[in-house]
Amino acid sequence: MRILLISNFLEDKQKSMIRFSDLLTSNFSNCGINHTEMHPHSCISKFCANPKLRKLGGYLDKYFIFPKKIESLVKRNSFDLIHILDHSNSVYLPKLSKLCSTPKVTTCHDLIAIRTAYGEFPMAPTTSFQGKRLQNWIKNSLQNSDFYACDSVQTQSDLIKLIPASQDRSKVIHLGVQQIKPKKYKNPKFDLHTTRYILHVGSGSWYKNRKGVLESFKFSQEKQGNCVEKLVLVGPKIQNHEVNYELDNWIKNNRNKLIIIP
Repeated sequence: MRILLISNFLEDKQKSMIRFSDLLTSNFSNCGINHTEMHPHSCISKFCANPKLRKLGGYLDKYFIFPKKIESLVKRNSFDLIHILDHSNSVYLPKLSKLCSTPKVTTCHDLIAIRTAYGEFPMAPTTSFQGKRLQNWIKNSLQNSDFYACDSVQTQSDLIKLIPASQDRSKVIHLGVQQIKPKKYKNPKFDLHTTRYILHVGSGSWYKNRKGVLESFKFSQEKQGNCVEKLVLVGPKIQNHEVNYELDNWIKNNRNKLIIIP
């Protein structure tokens, strides 16, 4: 069996998507599966120093140059399955549907960006006009997939609302795990086995709700004492938009209760 995998633009630095690709392909050889992985390369964006121009260059790399490379590969090779590893790359599906009749599977990790563009989350940052056009393009292109693998029940539910025809062509397939050698971090200064702590894993993006976690932890400390002794955040340092003046001061006065692991 030969599979074509279409993964993400590396310059976007979506670490979770890179790990997903590595996890998915790590045992292909043991299963007798041959695969070819394609992703957009930085052909134009690498020459752009200005952030806005670099973003525009990235769009040209992803949506103008890369489709031509896909077309060239598909015309020269035969595949048994095409897998879009991230639904945000569904924009390539219409061209693929014209090029070949090979079954196409799309993994949907979450549809928050599309739902945000449609105004479903008042608390989210406003999606720009171009952002709304892009998300609408992604949503419309998704309809060209033959099957959908959804990370969660919620994602499948969102997908069915957006694309009703996906109900009979989708399935919840939870992400697996990969055994890797753990990194050596500095001593977290507390005993993981005896200390009561809350663990949050995620970025500073609004939908990760780290602000709500921080406020809840502060509330529990003020009202319930040391019922929970530590808050461990696996992700970036606390961002300015995640705290207000009161919360920021509380964190500064209680640094021993907060552990951040980048």
